[in-house]
Amino acid sequence: MKKTLQVEVTQSGMKSELYLAKLSSIFTNKTLKKLADESLEDFIKASPNTEIASGWSYDISMRARKMILTFNNQTFRNGDNVAIIVDIGYGTIDGKWVNGTGYLKEPIKKTYYRINKLLEAV
Repeated sequence: MKKTLQVEVTQSGMKSELYLAKLSSIFTNKTLKKLADESLEDFIKASPNTEIASGWSYDISMRARKMILTFNNQTFRNGDNVAIIVDIGYGTIDGKWVNGTGYLKEPIKKTYYRINKLLEAV
């Protein structure tokens, strides 16, 4: 199963169309690609080893008037995403628990910060 990080911004109310129009002018493919490139670098730098670091990528897609930015890591062992289990922790075959490192917290926080900074301009 693919685990992804997605951010969705919605707005309702009397000035929704104006707000959404401003959002579209800010969240262009160029702006989103720059944000994604910077965030991808953060995910790579935070990774605990080169195997996980080399597995990071992102996708930008459009669906039903939504721009979707998804970060992926393709480092799998026995069907498990290694990037996720190293972050949150995992059980070993002999029943022991290995605590997660929490290394994804900072790159995710920085990505949200970048998005919020863009939203403040609206």
